[in-house]
Amino acid sequence: MAASYSGELVGPKAAALWDLLNNDNDLYGTYDLTAYNSPTFAGHPPMIYRTSANQIVVPGISVNSQGPNDPGTMATDNAVGNIDWVNPDNAKTSNDARATIGNMSGAGGGSDISYYLKATNFSFTHASTFTPTGIKVTIERQDTGAVLKPRDYRVRLIKGGVIGSFDMAEANYWKDGSDEIITYGGARAMWNESWAYTDFNASNFGVAISAFCDGVPSHFVTNLGIDHITVTTYGTTEAVSGNPWYYYAQQKAAAA
Repeated sequence: MAASYSGELVGPKAAALWDLLNNDNDLYGTYDLTAYNSPTFAGHPPMIYRTSANQIVVPGISVNSQGPNDPGTMATDNAVGNIDWVNPDNAKTSNDARATIGNMSGAGGGSDISYYLKATNFSFTHASTFTPTGIKVTIERQDTGAVLKPRDYRVRLIKGGVIGSFDMAEANYWKDGSDEIITYGGARAMWNESWAYTDFNASNFGVAISAFCDGVPSHFVTNLGIDHITVTTYGTTEAVSGNPWYYYAQQKAAAA
């Protein structure tokens, strides 16, 4: 006989959680979660409870995420840069129709910089019991041209309609001739900011990106494009009143 797993946690992680019990056959018991070194349980009380031969529960908190969500609103902002984006709404969905900039240049050792491309209104619907733990942004991007050297200038979150100061811009050049999806942040990345569920749910929450040609005289870009921007939000959710346990994993006997 082999074990199968169901409930909120399945697959290898469920197996690892059962392994943590060291094959203890006691029907009732309390076990230390700190030995199970996984960000999945960050924020949990450091205990799990085995209430029967085939059920584990953890108190009060579940891991929760929403997304990846598409932006409902696209705009540009000249707080940085000297070149505006064309067709910013094209970055709402992944369909090979792009928000674009043409003819960026590093000629003369200068550097062309784009305006911010701002994506907001991601339609998150977190409850008041939600506590944020991270934000992940993906940007589907490419460039085309004879000598191709655009890079991120700024990648920043927007809170309450205000572009933040913490930057996630990466140093790599954008990919030539085909789309590449780049991930910024993640389930444990708070972008050096404090967040509430209301911030994520707000229509003016989002992300702003600016690109630049790096100032090398021989570098120029004939066309730069962003096809799609998404945001995923992560956190924990407390158990609702009257439901003090969160059923995390169940183990069931199955034919080998």
